[in-house]
Amino acid sequence: LEGFKKPFLPLLIMTKLFSRLVEWNPWWESPREIESLKGKQRLKTSEILPWVEEKEVKILVGPRRAGKSTILYQIIDHLIKKGVEEKNILFINLQDDVLTRTSLDRIYTEYIKAFNPRGKLYIFIDEAQEKKGWEIWIKRFYDRNKRISFFVTGSNASLLKSTYSSYLAGRTIKFEVFPLNFREFLHFHSFTPSQIDKEKEARLLNLYKEYITYGGFPEVFFKPKPLKLSLLKDYVEDFLQKDIVSRHSVKREKLFALFKWLITNAGKPTSFATLERALGISGETIENYISYMKEAYLIIEVKTYSPSLKKQFMFPKKYYPIDLGIESVYSFSDKEQLGKKLEEAVAIELFSNGWELYYYRNHFEIDFIALKNSRKVAIHVTHKPSLAREQKALTLTKQNLNLENVIVSLKGKHSFWEFSLKTLPNSLGRFQR
Repeated sequence: LEGFKKPFLPLLIMTKLFSRLVEWNPWWESPREIESLKGKQRLKTSEILPWVEEKEVKILVGPRRAGKSTILYQIIDHLIKKGVEEKNILFINLQDDVLTRTSLDRIYTEYIKAFNPRGKLYIFIDEAQEKKGWEIWIKRFYDRNKRISFFVTGSNASLLKSTYSSYLAGRTIKFEVFPLNFREFLHFHSFTPSQIDKEKEARLLNLYKEYITYGGFPEVFFKPKPLKLSLLKDYVEDFLQKDIVSRHSVKREKLFALFKWLITNAGKPTSFATLERALGISGETIENYISYMKEAYLIIEVKTYSPSLKKQFMFPKKYYPIDLGIESVYSFSDKEQLGKKLEEAVAIELFSNGWELYYYRNHFEIDFIALKNSRKVAIHVTHKPSLAREQKALTLTKQNLNLENVIVSLKGKHSFWEFSLKTLPNSLGRFQR
């Protein structure tokens, strides 16, 4: 028996590996299996689909649990319905312990041996940051003009950027995936904002309150209300532990204390000196921890609007959670705080749509100055607009900074839901003041 151990060991490992691949690729056995995985259609999917057949590596980045894997399944569903052979599609989940311990070369070889697929292949690598050297492996196929369309997801912006920037420069197209914005949230509720009337306004306001309380993480959306907050608490623990504590070997207690401070003080200009005094953490440590939070897509940083880079760095900054549900984990108040949450919702809406955000404070205050391409827009957020006050600030902004002006309020012709549908289109229409 001793003589049989070594020859049989590789066979046992390969069998275990392939069985694990079968688990992650159930469409190999039954194409119908994709139906239970694809979930509700995301808007981001339609943005990615035109790139499916292109050679560029499709990179999907964003916070954990935002729905990146589901979008991959939606793309796979699209391919199968288009007539692509099921066995020409390979999904590799690198959070699986067996697949993480196995080289990509070995996974690919096992797959090819099993099916010997003909024609173009579609390879999906989920959570690529778990596998060192993934970008080198893809580049090898890419440069040899292999007929493979690659899709890659990751939950850390800096890690993905730093690893693939040199090896895959000019070979990628990046898509950022965030939790549901308010437009998608309404879509998931089968609510059409374009059909709003007085009878529907009450339901719309209730949906808005649900959105600002529990946020837009897809799995949280589908949970019963009594379970939503518990899942959000687990998410926060998971995000901080996996993406920061484990990855960067930081002190857990200090990191959690800083994150809690930033979230419970969302939207308030905060300096490193204030944080040092309040938390007893050095400025250098605070700067590092905040950079890790931004890399993991946990917070949005908003700097002061100034042509001076020194002032942008030195002046207090505002911070917002990437999802409104995160704040509810730390909420100690029963008050609805609709105005505060509205400002956070606008920040998330703008950031997730690629706007660069600043705030302005001089003799008057503007909540956001948003920059994108050649556009600069001043945005004032208010729960109950006092148009004379808001108009004065916006008029001064237009005179001093030469920016377009927008008011966003909870109700009325400047309502957040209308703003969410348009997200600052080229013609501001009714938002223009």
